[in-house]
Amino acid sequence: MKLKLTLTACLALAAAPALAGGEIRGEVADALLLKSSWNEAGRLPQLAGARVTLQTPAEQPVAQAVTDGQGRYRLGDIPEGEYCLLAESPDYRPFLRRDIRVREGRVLRINLELLPLKLPDVPPVNAGPPETGGDKPVSLEDLYIDPSRVRKP
Repeated sequence: MKLKLTLTACLALAAAPALAGGEIRGEVADALLLKSSWNEAGRLPQLAGARVTLQTPAEQPVAQAVTDGQGRYRLGDIPEGEYCLLAESPDYRPFLRRDIRVREGRVLRINLELLPLKLPDVPPVNAGPPETGGDKPVSLEDLYIDPSRVRKP
């Protein structure tokens, strides 16, 4: 009987999943391309080769990963606790996400968006007053509306 109980306990332990730490996985994308109107819906503009570092709240590194060709990363066997996640890539501003709670045996999915260091050139928008013609500066008289010329309903 004692052998049977020992054997049953061993089989139960072998069948149970090993309780490792938690896991964080996700994707790193270009924030401007993600928000652009010409981006295909639901498709992330991935950043391959971005470095993702898990840190303690005191900014001590715990784990690190580099994104693959599809911008995906995975950090595993993380002890339960509070962390920060830092994403960095050349030509992009670093991004730090705080207050990440990792629980043992759980998987967190966290996608990160990085802004480029240099914003794309955008043509200027003329938001000034209407042109009066030539090089003449705009004056208050140009902005004055004669009440006699306003139509009444």
